[in-house]
Amino acid sequence: MFKGLSQVGGFLLGKPAISKYLALSFFSSILFLSACATTGGPSSNSAGAIGSKSIDRTDLSTEFVQLENGGKYHPRTGLLCPPVIGGMTLERDNKYGTNGNNVSCGHSGEGRELTTYLYPAEGFDFRADFQGAAQAITQARPEQKFVHDPDFSQVCTLQGLLLQALVVDEGHVEGDARANFKDDNVKDSNAYTYETAIFTNDTLLTALTLHEVDGQFLKLRYTELIFDTSDEVRRGEICRMLANVTKDRHNDVFNPPKL
Repeated sequence: MFKGLSQVGGFLLGKPAISKYLALSFFSSILFLSACATTGGPSSNSAGAIGSKSIDRTDLSTEFVQLENGGKYHPRTGLLCPPVIGGMTLERDNKYGTNGNNVSCGHSGEGRELTTYLYPAEGFDFRADFQGAAQAITQARPEQKFVHDPDFSQVCTLQGLLLQALVVDEGHVEGDARANFKDDNVKDSNAYTYETAIFTNDTLLTALTLHEVDGQFLKLRYTELIFDTSDEVRRGEICRMLANVTKDRHNDVFNPPKL
């Protein structure tokens, strides 16, 4: 079992609980990014319960659709691939298996790479899936000698949960499909999951996030080829980027583009 995961992101937290928890931990854990304490091990409260799907996509196309802005959209899963994310351009899209409901898209540029996956969550445990993906990072290329950074990981997890809590509090903005998570198809009582693991070596950073949305797992895998582990400003930027991409892709599932 992968050790050192945060004890917050694996919880299935209802939205009021997120707001209460993060209101207490915001100043100590977010404003001062380097001050977060190591949690010492995985949560004993497993996030295995997966929400039911609110959108029936069984009759939607399994092929990626080219958008006018240069991005792509996958109707069966609801994955939107923007033409550019943070200076990284869309370079590939992939389908796995034969059902057309397991897909990804990849963005690259400026020594960075981001792959976004969306795949069925039914029958899988959130924490087990996350731990398996985290183990794969360290085991696939042991020569890279990745070291898990629990403090950095927990700060990013808290930032993602905080973003969700604050966005929901803003309420639904009529006519602005990407203003926030809240949508007519999403009940406020739905639990919210978000977990992050950050790995570094002497020069390389790789990050993993996992989030459940509408019966699917949304996973990000981000790599930065030149990373200064002492750069606290860059640490904060990476946390915000991961949280914002997760927020945007979550919202896209319920707010498809006009085709």
